Amino acid sequence: MRAKDVSRRTYHIAIAGKKGQRARRAQSKRGRARSLVRDHAPDRNPGIHAAIVGACTDMGNSKGGACTDMGNSKGGACTDMGNSERSSVKRRARTARGGYDDGREGPGRVMDAYDLKALFAFREHIASLPREAFLSILTPMPPVTRVALLPGSFNPPTSAHLLLAERALGERFDAVVFVLARETAGKRRTGLLLEDRLLSLRSIAPRGTAVAVTSASLYCDQAEAAAAALPGAEISILVGSDKLEQIFDAAWYVDRDAALGRLFGAARLVVAPRGDGADAVTRLLEERGNGRWAGKVDVLPLHPAVGDLSSTRVRGLLTSGADPSGLMPAPVAELIAELGAFSPADPDTGAHRYALRAGLLDALWQARDWAVASADLAALVRIAADPGGEGGRLREMLRTGAAGARELLAAQRTP
Repeated sequence: MRAKDVSRRTYHIAIAGKKGQRARRAQSKRGRARSLVRDHAPDRNPGIHAAIVGACTDMGNSKGGACTDMGNSKGGACTDMGNSERSSVKRRARTARGGYDDGREGPGRVMDAYDLKALFAFREHIASLPREAFLSILTPMPPVTRVALLPGSFNPPTSAHLLLAERALGERFDAVVFVLARETAGKRRTGLLLEDRLLSLRSIAPRGTAVAVTSASLYCDQAEAAAAALPGAEISILVGSDKLEQIFDAAWYVDRDAALGRLFGAARLVVAPRGDGADAVTRLLEERGNGRWAGKVDVLPLHPAVGDLSSTRVRGLLTSGADPSGLMPAPVAELIAELGAFSPADPDTGAHRYALRAGLLDALWQARDWAVASADLAALVRIAADPGGEGGRLREMLRTGAAGARELLAAQRTP
């Protein structure tokens, strides 16, 4: 099936035979969800929005399949990947329907932005990644047959990331892995610290998902690294239509065809187009030299309400002082508000609260054994942000690199 045909089915639900009671209930739920989305962003109620994110919902039609092979009209069947009842933390058993319980507290768990032990563990893990392509899964994950990688800068994680993962789990995947690269191709490292992005992802990742970090920037390297980390699993990579254009752009490679050969030799691509992007996917795959890869590209239609939920948009709203409520998961929004990320400088001190915390983390990292045992990061941030004399002295020490363990301990004891 061609991408444009998939696009036309975005709101279509095929119902085989007579509508039974189950079909009518599901259709009613879908109608309510469409009404709610006009006024509320998806994060307000992911459970309701899940009904409209997918193009093919099981309503008595077991043959439906929205995730369709661009080069194969037969397509894949929609598979119910629902989660099982909560199991023992130690057991972490796979369920008969494909989900698994990894023993975590699940979405909404408390996220401590001042937990030096967790933050430094993330920092050490990132720093220890080898230079060659490597993918390390940070959260528990049992053996899987079909896994979807969801790479991103997650700067910050948005509701769209969660909805896309939920959509993929409801399609045909055993698990979705949020993948954060140490260096993202084509992007400068600004905004949230990598540690905070991982802290956020770990906190909001729903059951059936995992969090990973990789030293690979290009998708061909990430695909091969994932294949090595998950031997025997069928790997797919979830991308947007704009990212698909970048993947096929020769400017990113020394030898484009060789790189694409490596990519599609290790994984498939699943494209979640924004708006009318399915037509653009078709046109791109019809261009000269791209057609050979069409059979390795699938389309996963999303509801248009999800299309505008990008990290770029959220950062723009935050920087301008607007309220992006609903565009981010609640724990992420609370973290950003608490830390003052993307906020303007304080008019009294001229300092950014988030930058002060970043500077303190760098200073404490140099004495991390002492810091994990004795430092109070929250207190130090509060002192550094204070316009008084102690705050000014601490900011100056951070600026000049003179903030050692002894100086930080003395500042921390300041009443």
